Amino acid sequence: MTEHEEELFHTLLSDAAPELADDGFSVGVTRQIKRDLWVRRIFLGAASIVAGVVGISLLWGLSVDLSKELMAASGKLSDPAWLAANESLLLPVLLMVGSPILIRFFAR
Repeated sequence: MTEHEEELFHTLLSDAAPELADDGFSVGVTRQIKRDLWVRRIFLGAASIVAGVVGISLLWGLSVDLSKELMAASGKLSDPAWLAANESLLLPVLLMVGSPILIRFFAR
């Protein structure tokens, strides 16, 4: 709706429904709604920052622990006897070794 149409619409309706005297009640309500909206935005922003800091610290700890475990297990991955004893790790190891080959194959 353009500005001209909005003014015309307001003019048409202003005669049909005159403004009611509410002693500033509607102004107070809109002020309270705007204040609540700002408070909500501030708390949402603060909660997002806190969640980001906590999440990053947890991911950092996870990456450090995972790198330690991978370094400890990297020597064992080449041993077929260790892979046979840990059959649940056989498929991820095969996928890890074979995925670059599969990606190159399907990229062509």
